[in-house]
Amino acid sequence: MTLRTITGISAVALSAATLAAALAISPGQTTQAQAPVGPPFKSVPTFSTDKIGRQGHFYVGGKWEGEPGVERMRGSMYVETWVPKEIRYPYPIVFVGEGGGQSSVQMLMTPDGRPGWAYDFVNRGYTVYMMDFPGRGRSPFIPGVDGTLAPPRSGPLMEEIWVHSRTPKAGLTQPGPDGHGPTWPQFSKYSAWPSTHPNKGRMGDPVFDYFAKMEQQSLAGPGAELTVPALTELLDLIGQPTIMILHSGVASYGWAVADRRPKLVKAIIAAEPVAPPIETTERRSPGTYTPGRLWGLSGVPMTYDPPAKEASELKTVKQEKADAPDLIESGLMSGDREAFVATYGPLFEHSPWVAEDAWSDRPFADADELFEALRAAMYAAPREKQLALIRAHPDLAGKAAIEGTLTHSSTREQASAGLDRLTPDEFEAFTRTNTAYRERFGFPFVICVREHTKESILRVAAERLEHTRDEEVRVALEEVAKIARLRMKDVL
Repeated sequence: MTLRTITGISAVALSAATLAAALAISPGQTTQAQAPVGPPFKSVPTFSTDKIGRQGHFYVGGKWEGEPGVERMRGSMYVETWVPKEIRYPYPIVFVGEGGGQSSVQMLMTPDGRPGWAYDFVNRGYTVYMMDFPGRGRSPFIPGVDGTLAPPRSGPLMEEIWVHSRTPKAGLTQPGPDGHGPTWPQFSKYSAWPSTHPNKGRMGDPVFDYFAKMEQQSLAGPGAELTVPALTELLDLIGQPTIMILHSGVASYGWAVADRRPKLVKAIIAAEPVAPPIETTERRSPGTYTPGRLWGLSGVPMTYDPPAKEASELKTVKQEKADAPDLIESGLMSGDREAFVATYGPLFEHSPWVAEDAWSDRPFADADELFEALRAAMYAAPREKQLALIRAHPDLAGKAAIEGTLTHSSTREQASAGLDRLTPDEFEAFTRTNTAYRERFGFPFVICVREHTKESILRVAAERLEHTRDEEVRVALEEVAKIARLRMKDVL
């Protein structure tokens, strides 16, 4: 072996050519003692980067803090981005997924040696962003300023909370000083640990041991204070709508950033975010829950309408029933019921009870889920309530239209089909139809007029006059649902 000493060259200036010259080896030249240049041994885990066109490594966030003369850059965050050669999707993926003891390394490779999520998404054509939160990994930690560091979890604690191969200690109602806590309803359902080792999911299992090697220290102090500004700066730098994938204890940071930059977040996927809103219930028995995420989804201030200056101004209630067996009731905002009924009650003509009955099914993931809850409330009601809902609808081009007492929605809907501009003959035809229909069924003819013309309304009415009463009740409710669906689109 020949040793050579290089002086006067910084790491930044050290190039491949400089290194080759120092080693007295021409590019491409080998010696007898050298192995041919080639890929790493098969035992070294590597993955193809053929679909990655560009990579970036940079820092965001951070500011000078400290007494004059000893200022230090605090709160900077390391970010890594991969850009595919063929960008197939317009919205970059921003991974906000490093829970306690994790870093962006988890996005690169699974503990059993498979490509991580970063490769999965970039290979499908997404630009991806990963980061080490302030105080972790490649992001600096300032002793005495950034609080204290929580050490990596112990092996037994990892077996309990990450792999579920160790049953929590009996008799506990909340986590103790060592982190061990009580069991929870879904504890026995875990089955995804990727190992076939006899000691699967325990110390000594090579996959488990590798996962433990990736565990890191994490800030036990002001995580949100440093991370939320850095994440916000990252979205500003990206400058286009993104998809944020949130996970574990840092998920609340993502909600806070989305609240600050709503135009830069197209969607949020929260995969196993820490605990439910409002309170900390994770690994705690009923009766030992503690306040947590006081602003709902986050522990830092969020925007509400009407505005709230302090989290104490938010009034919360418990869900009346959990969404499924083995789940707990979630905390919900209580001051919204009147606003909810005022907003969605008018979707069903003079029948706010539909929205009132659907209120208990909150929370709703999206508009479709909200509408299905309203629709389900309508169909779950007793027959007399359903008939009252049908009877609440006005005749088409009838007395209420002539007197100008239609609701705003009904006025617009009837006008959309030209029912406010009927000729005398057309008006007579609608009057005869309304009368015949009421005499046969005992309630008004209900149809989603926004889907029809004057001519098609009369044609359908003639066809429905041949129905039995039970058939017509069913069809009328279907039309009520169509009307409500279109009205909800107007509201949203």
